[in-house]
Amino acid sequence: MSELPESTIRCFVALTLPDPVRAALDGFTGRLGRTGARVSWVRRDNFHLTLQFLGEISPKRLERVCRAADAAGTGVAPFEMVVKGAGFFGSKRAPRVAWAGVAHPPSGLLRLQLAVSQRLAKLGFDAGKQKFQPHVTLGRIRDSGQAAALTSQLASANNTTFGAVPVDHLVVLQSHLEPNGVRYSTLHESKLKGKESDG
Repeated sequence: MSELPESTIRCFVALTLPDPVRAALDGFTGRLGRTGARVSWVRRDNFHLTLQFLGEISPKRLERVCRAADAAGTGVAPFEMVVKGAGFFGSKRAPRVAWAGVAHPPSGLLRLQLAVSQRLAKLGFDAGKQKFQPHVTLGRIRDSGQAAALTSQLASANNTTFGAVPVDHLVVLQSHLEPNGVRYSTLHESKLKGKESDG
């Protein structure tokens, strides 16, 4: 693990994406941007799939989070997932978030997220009551009044494939709020060490 920050940090547990998938998603958001909808688009380098958001935590708690991530990874074998399709959270009249999905979420992904959630629950982190819906956030919609063309394009991309993601590790990321937007840095990386025969 890299050197611990001194003050509380805003962080989450996630899966990173390879460059070709990020490039495909970036191209897609570029096309969506031409709809004229007011959206805060996620920058290419920031695309990821969140397993659990943690909020502001202390350095001491971060150490325990990293150990929990390591433990979660020991029981899950490396797997592959495919980023495919798109949609939005919220209603059609008031969409909030544009996202890309995961085609037929593999059992490895679901097992990994459950393992992370269970390990973090022992540390007092609440995963919430919503069912895990794996997705990559593309942007946050700022004005629903101009979003009709955007939601239509998202719906029409149901069969669009953005690429395969080989997953052999998970990361703890820190979120830095900066004047020109959000930047993420990796605080810790945990390898997936399970065997294929584990499930």
